[in-house]
Amino acid sequence: MSDRARLFLTITLLAVGVFLAVALAASHGYDWPFDRGASVRHVTNRTGPFGSLLAWISVLAFGRVFSWLLPIVLVSLGVGLARDSETPVRRLALK
Repeated sequence: MSDRARLFLTITLLAVGVFLAVALAASHGYDWPFDRGASVRHVTNRTGPFGSLLAWISVLAFGRVFSWLLPIVLVSLGVGLARDSETPVRRLALK
């Protein structure tokens, strides 16, 4: 993997992981789509309607506690990729 590709992938993984963590931390039960009757325009989530939707999908798929594993894994992969020139995904999967 070239240095440019590794840098791009590292920044992307870190940014998506932090964005998802903020979306999960700022999610409210009265936001759309958690509350079906709520409006998209009145979302109080700090990341907006898109972050609220991502938080809802992760909570729906993994539950409130295990949905926090997604940003942790994304940030860990980003840090591992930044620290190592080899592929950390294969090493993480083997551990």
